Amino acid sequence: MAFVAVNMEQAEDWNGASGREFIEQRERHERMLGPLRARLLVAAQVRDGENVLDVGCGCGEMTVLAARAAGSGHALGADFSRIQVTEARRLAAAAGVANARFEVAEAAALLGLREKPGPPAAFSLADTGRVGALLSGAGFGGVEFAQADEPMLVGRDVADVLEYERASPTATEILAGLSPVRAAELTGQVRDRLAAYASADGVVMPGAAWLVTAQAV
Repeated sequence: MAFVAVNMEQAEDWNGASGREFIEQRERHERMLGPLRARLLVAAQVRDGENVLDVGCGCGEMTVLAARAAGSGHALGADFSRIQVTEARRLAAAAGVANARFEVAEAAALLGLREKPGPPAAFSLADTGRVGALLSGAGFGGVEFAQADEPMLVGRDVADVLEYERASPTATEILAGLSPVRAAELTGQVRDRLAAYASADGVVMPGAAWLVTAQAV
């Protein structure tokens, strides 16, 4: 299958530093996002024999869950990170899930778009008005939003979380642009903030997300 990325900068990042980080931190992210994925699966009401499309599947954890729920049906995971799709295929095979498959693809190209579909910020879809407009424009109706707030276990202790945060591509770029003194000050401030969420169970922070449902019309 030929693959054409609409956003080359994002494609390079997710096939590079960001993609590698998600693979390396996959188990941590699974602990963090597990409760949210469980709520999503319940809301999706996947039934035996149905086919499921998981857009932006990453390492495929949600796709595998959907495939299991689909039983005699199938789940297709799509992501434009080749390295994450490779990892998803490996994980599905290791789990013995034969009805999940993965393809390298970009949603914008699937929809025939040739321009970036809005702000690139990580939380650009937090605006319910924007999300509702996007879904309506794509031919969906009955759009509903429900808060999905869950605590997130980020790491075993402050040092563990600080190391995780400092190693992220974004943090690495920010710290590289600072003087050693300023970088140390900023690291100390983050350490102090994290300490407020530390307990015997680890560093647990509040997580917030939207659970969005819609129907094709």
